[in-house]
Amino acid sequence: MRGYKHKRRKQNGRLIVDACILFSVVFCYATKNIFHFPVVFLALLIITAGVLVTVKIVRFGLAKAEKQKQHDKYINSGIRETDTMSGEDFEEFLAAHFRKNGYKVKTTQKTKDYGADLIIEKGGVSVAVQAKRYADKVGIKAIQEIVSAKDYYHADRTMVVTNNYFTDSAVNLAERCGVELWDRQTLINTFNLTDFQSFNETSGYKDNMVCPLCKGKLRLKRGRYGDFYGCENFPSCRYTKNKE
Repeated sequence: MRGYKHKRRKQNGRLIVDACILFSVVFCYATKNIFHFPVVFLALLIITAGVLVTVKIVRFGLAKAEKQKQHDKYINSGIRETDTMSGEDFEEFLAAHFRKNGYKVKTTQKTKDYGADLIIEKGGVSVAVQAKRYADKVGIKAIQEIVSAKDYYHADRTMVVTNNYFTDSAVNLAERCGVELWDRQTLINTFNLTDFQSFNETSGYKDNMVCPLCKGKLRLKRGRYGDFYGCENFPSCRYTKNKE
């Protein structure tokens, strides 16, 4: 890709020079004074270069402003916003917050990422991170994927981060494999995200807990791995919350 871009820039440069030569010849022929050719040609090159540099500066400024706008959007997003993000947005959300907390962040390629979405580094320690923006609890597959990513990216540590929670099996496997798990509450505490009142497990409020995705009520249910809160609109809404 880099070679292709270099070739395109070289071709564009030749086209600009050829256009300046052609215009200079036409202009000098029209004015009947071929001796003006060097001056006209040089003037055209200077003007063209100035225009190109100006355009590039403006584009760079706009791109930087847009990038800062996106960064601010992710930084100012609360925990509720993560529930409606796409997987890619959730990755960018985490990248923005890790950078804010002093990490160097690299994003992996969008496809064939070998189990890691971000590579973060701080204090000489690199961490392979898998981001899971889920409506359901995260299972053991995510743990298995990030373990395989550790060697591929030569990371010192591994981490799985989700806007939801982890199954008991995922927690057990992560402990065995040394994978750090960040669930919803860890995100809130670490990044100081604004919380939603429905997650406050205060007495007298549980019957009125509201699903942040569809605004349906959260009902206490019994599952394979214990009790949990699920949305009354299941299966159209699959939001769940741990019963602590």
